[in-house]
Amino acid sequence: MKLSTVLLNVLTIVFLAATCDVASAQITKSAADFTWKYEMDVDPHTQDLNSSGGNDIRISYGSAPNLAVTPGIATVQTQWWEMNASGGYGNNGDLWNDPSLSYASGMTAEVRAKVPNAYFEIRSAFSDGGNNGPYGQLAITPTSLQFPYGTDVVTGLDNASDFNTYRLVQDPGVDNFKIYRNDILVHEGAAGGTGGTTLSMGNPQAGASSAESLAGAEIDYLRFTSGAFAPAAAVIPEPSSLLLLLTGLVGLASYGRRR
Repeated sequence: MKLSTVLLNVLTIVFLAATCDVASAQITKSAADFTWKYEMDVDPHTQDLNSSGGNDIRISYGSAPNLAVTPGIATVQTQWWEMNASGGYGNNGDLWNDPSLSYASGMTAEVRAKVPNAYFEIRSAFSDGGNNGPYGQLAITPTSLQFPYGTDVVTGLDNASDFNTYRLVQDPGVDNFKIYRNDILVHEGAAGGTGGTTLSMGNPQAGASSAESLAGAEIDYLRFTSGAFAPAAAVIPEPSSLLLLLTGLVGLASYGRRR
């Protein structure tokens, strides 16, 4: 087989690989660029970032203040605490109503936290055109990640002794969620159920026992935005390297033809 024929065959394979890589490349966004950001430099109970006329942090079954805020860190003092955001179908009395958050748009929520007790949740459920959408319920325990709560999908972790970053991503218009820990994709799959119509981050579900108290959990920040985004630091397919190889092979093929 002529050198030019071999090179052209390789060229075709590389071109197809590069095309697939471009198609599958993830869209990334740093959490620093999200729409809604709670940095814990100020007590979130006193903030009204969405100009709703009320505080953005819901106090559920607890007495205020149940967050102790020092510069940059909020420490949970009592069991019940959550921040709610609603979009799409219904509002259910939640503190947020951001219409940009919906099942169709997808959503990305990120928290940097230390979780020595019980679990910290990020819960997402938006309308899929009916009353309920897929219920993406990520529970961060001291040693595992659960999706949904009660079902371990990643184990053997140390989420208790230091801060880690957790990101939950719902792909636009589909029941598919991605979970990142410290910018590494650790789980992807369907929610496996339906729930209400809200995005919430914070407390154990209503009815949790006192043994599941979140007291002691430390939170660096809570951030969320519409759209589905991988972390900016995530390792993603890099089509540029394949395209450079493609260019080189074009040159070699041309050279082989001239000989």
